[in-house]
Amino acid sequence: MEPEVKLTEKIYSFLKEQCHQMPQNSKETKEIHKFIEKEPQPSSIPFRIVRYAFTEHKNTGKKKVYLNELLEGSDLHLPEIIPPPRNLELEARIQKLKLEQQNKIYKDITRNVSIEQDKPDESIQHDSNDDGFDSWNNSVFCRLIFLGEIFKLMNVFVNSN
Repeated sequence: MEPEVKLTEKIYSFLKEQCHQMPQNSKETKEIHKFIEKEPQPSSIPFRIVRYAFTEHKNTGKKKVYLNELLEGSDLHLPEIIPPPRNLELEARIQKLKLEQQNKIYKDITRNVSIEQDKPDESIQHDSNDDGFDSWNNSVFCRLIFLGEIFKLMNVFVNSN
């Protein structure tokens, strides 16, 4: 099955005009005649026929017609793609490979994890090695320097007045 477009009045009149100017011996021209003479008019027409008529019109060098203007107000109907059924053996193999991959990833993640958890020492030395403790010390130190500078400035302002 091929893509089809909704047959609008603009497309119908274009095809009717073009069918007399195209070579009469081509397969597409015969199909265009068939669609034009059909009563009642079909609701859609294969896109390749419209494209063929458009290409033939473009090759004649007459008044320019753009394909997007010709298809304006029309809808494109694409055929539904039905995927082929999967082989059951391959499907089982895919599931097996997925499971193996998940197990491998899990083993890689848990490679360095021990069952026993290290209990931290209850000493100050353990806290001083902790990065959070160092950043806290630096924060307190910076705050003390900042407060010292503020008091120094306050002293200068009080003594100057």
